[in-house]
Parts: sequence; structure tokens; C-alpha cells
Amino acid sequence: DEAGRKRVTDLVAAKHPGKTIELSVSVDPELIGGVVIRIGDEQYDGSVSRRLLDLRRQFSENPYVPEF
Repeated sequence: DEAGRKRVTDLVAAKHPGKTIELSVSVDPELIGGVVIRIGDEQYDGSVSRRLLDLRRQFSENPYVPEF
């Protein structure tokens, strides 16, 4: 929605003062939800799919061995 776009634009503008911010919006169903922001060669990933990937990695690296 427009309020969300303005909020993102304002946050990016605060981190990059003096720069002109141009927001381009696209919908990617693979993200499941959240937002990915690309600024030049930087990427800020706040997507649900990224969080699920992080959880999957944490569980695969978990050294826990059940004692039965």
C-alpha cells in the first residue's frame, strides 16, 4: 500500500541523506511475505522465505543428540 511504500522510502532516505530515492516495487510470490530492499550493491532481506532459510540452516547445524 502507499503508506508502506512511503515508510520504506523514508527509512532508506534517512540512511542515505542527500540522495534521491526512487522506489521500484515488484511482487515476488517466492518471498512468502516481507520485503527485500536493494540499494546499489547492498541488499536488505526481511522476507519470510529468508527467515525460514535461516531457521533451516540453524536446525541442520544443531549439535543436539537426543539421549534415548
